[in-house]
Amino acid sequence: MSKRVLIGLAALLVLVLVTVLVAVPVLAAELRGGGDVTVASGEVIDEDLYVAGDHIIVNGTINGDLWAAGGTIINGTVNGSVLAVGGTVNISG
Repeated sequence: MSKRVLIGLAALLVLVLVTVLVAVPVLAAELRGGGDVTVASGEVIDEDLYVAGDHIIVNGTINGDLWAAGGTIINGTVNGSVLAVGGTVNISG
């Protein structure tokens, strides 16, 4: 290979690496925790919700994923995926 081709390939590789390293995905999430955690009726969360607590109750709407860990988890409207770990998990929606 000629020197010009190697320089061109090296420049292309650098450009690709810079593009990959600069293009960081945007992650939106809300974190909640405590003894009793409630998403109130009428409340809308437009991102993922990560929550840990003794009692977790979702009466509002989550327009994202719900990640919940607690003793009692009662699920309402989630327009995404649900990952729930708890002693009692009630998924009704």
